[in-house]
This record gives sequence, structure tokens and C-alpha cells, in this order.
Amino acid sequence: MSLAEVHCVSTTKVHPASYIEKSEDGSSKRIDLNPWDLAFLRRPYMQRGLLFTKPQSIISKQEEEETNNNVMNNMISHLKTSLSNTLDHFYPLAGRLGIEKHEDDNKISVYINCNSEGAEFIHATADISIDNILSPIYTPQSIIDSFFTLHGVLNYEGQSHPLLSIQLWEILWNNYCVSRISGSIDIEICLPIEIFTAMEKDTGFMEAFSC
Repeated sequence: MSLAEVHCVSTTKVHPASYIEKSEDGSSKRIDLNPWDLAFLRRPYMQRGLLFTKPQSIISKQEEEETNNNVMNNMISHLKTSLSNTLDHFYPLAGRLGIEKHEDDNKISVYINCNSEGAEFIHATADISIDNILSPIYTPQSIIDSFFTLHGVLNYEGQSHPLLSIQLWEILWNNYCVSRISGSIDIEICLPIEIFTAMEKDTGFMEAFSC
């Protein structure tokens, strides 16, 4: 199976809709990482991928293409708005990692700078079908990795990379379907796996993001 050819349609920074919280001196709120968190700084971003299908209707091919474009544009706009509102509650995910050097003992502190710089939202297409992903007994890791734009990025690089990146992919339903009627939502996050797992079990983030 060859590597999927991917096309980035757009990349957007999504900021919290209304969250503003500053400390008394006017700087952004910070959340210091504890020693357990620091152990994960040299590990890659956590990644999750979800497959889904778009609704179909009985229309002509031209109408189907126009409808698909409208549905996708509306979906992207809705997801960006939902993500922005969600970041009001999960505001650290819109920040960046910060490092403070202590001259007195030559040590450093690592923290989340809640500066609302924004999470990353990417819309992309890939010339691959769901059949290519799910049907084979073995799917090469390179195929899976191609769906995650921050693959290989380590957590400590969250100083210059978004702490949260969400990619919305349009992919083929099967090898014979030319219209992209299915897709994938992929999430990459700069947090220890225990925190990501807690978010999944709580379902609060995904429910708020997809509503």
C-alpha cells in the first residue's frame, strides 16, 4: 500500500471565544507542571483518530459535488465555532508551553502559558479510502502517520507548536467512489496520556466540540 497523497486545504488558529484571564500583574495565567508531567516532555504528542461518514442523498453527480462542498464548508465553520466555545472551558489547550530559568539554583520550571495563542485547526484531503485503512490485515504505520501533521513532534516543542491540533480530513468511502463522502477527525495534544484518557472518559471535550 503506497503512502497517501495529502493536500492541505486550510490551516487556522482557533482562539477561545471569550476567555480572558490575567494575573494581577497583567500577564497570562500560568499552570506549572509537576514532576510527573515533566517525565512526558520528551515523548511525542498524543494522537487519536475518528472515522465517520457524511450523510448521502439521491441527487445528480453535479448536485452531489455542490452539496458535498456546501456540507463540508458548513461543517468546518460549525466545528471551528464549537472548538472556539469549547476552548473557553479547556483554555490551557489554547496556550503554549513556557520555560522559566532560575539563576539562583540553575534549574528551570516548565509551565503552560494560558496566553490564548490558539489551537490549530486543519482541513485537508487525502487520496485514500476507508477500505485502504480498515480492510487490510496490516496497515503500514506510515499510512496512519500521514494523517497526523504533528507526527514526530515531542511535547517539549509545545513552546513553538500548538498544544492542541485538530485535523478534519476528507477521504474516499471506497476505492470506486470518486466523491469524498467520508472523513476523519484527528486530534493531537501535548499532554500526558493519563490526562488524554481522562478527557476521553469524561467526554466533555468531544461533546462540546461536536455539538
